[in-house]
Amino acid sequence: LYSILIGILAVIYVSVTGGIAAGAYFLTESIALTAILGVLFGIYGFYLLIRIGLTYLLISIDQENPLRVGWRLLKGNVLRLLGLLLLISLVILLVFIAGSIVLGIFGWILSLMSTWLIAIPLILFFLFGLAMWLLIWAVTSKAFALVYKTFTSGKAF
Repeated sequence: LYSILIGILAVIYVSVTGGIAAGAYFLTESIALTAILGVLFGIYGFYLLIRIGLTYLLISIDQENPLRVGWRLLKGNVLRLLGLLLLISLVILLVFIAGSIVLGIFGWILSLMSTWLIAIPLILFFLFGLAMWLLIWAVTSKAFALVYKTFTSGKAF
């Protein structure tokens, strides 16, 4: 139910802010103003998504009022969580790039032997992409759990 609620709220937010930006464009015909409004609304929307980021974790541990508790826990801590998520994303991106380079070189070597052997690295790349998706899910889930534990206990690790 919270997924539906958050989805509806996101659609309403995008509709209202998109309408404001479009209205500003039609009133002033300024692309710069529309771009600035779009960027500001995008940043604020991203901020709102981070503020409710702990909601699903709180739902999984049967917390009452998970939206309110997650909002309260992340008050003043959005930049910390954003930094953590950016750090995790950077590390996973570097692992993905390294793995892609290795699989690309492997595919290039196999393609020199026979064009039919190119299917092997394609299958491996698909499996590598699936493994990376699972890694992203697992690492961010653990990070959110540790953030929740840190914010509720009042102690950093």
